[in-house]
Amino acid sequence: MTNAVVVDTDVVSYLFKSHPIAFQYLPDLKDRIPIISFMTLAELDRWVLDARWGETRRVQHGDGRTVFFSIGRPVQWL
Repeated sequence: MTNAVVVDTDVVSYLFKSHPIAFQYLPDLKDRIPIISFMTLAELDRWVLDARWGETRRVQHGDGRTVFFSIGRPVQWL
């Protein structure tokens, strides 16, 4: 059994914003390898664009989505 877990976009958002709901997911992530889908990565990129984050804010926050999460790639193309 692998210790990887796919993390939903909403959960990533809660964690990133330190939303109170995020804390209920922490036990499920403990000692696991968190993975986000390529679609979650795209949604997070869109979120940054829609929020009109400038270069300064992007640098301040770093690339948290790839620092804390591995990116899952599709295994089979449909």
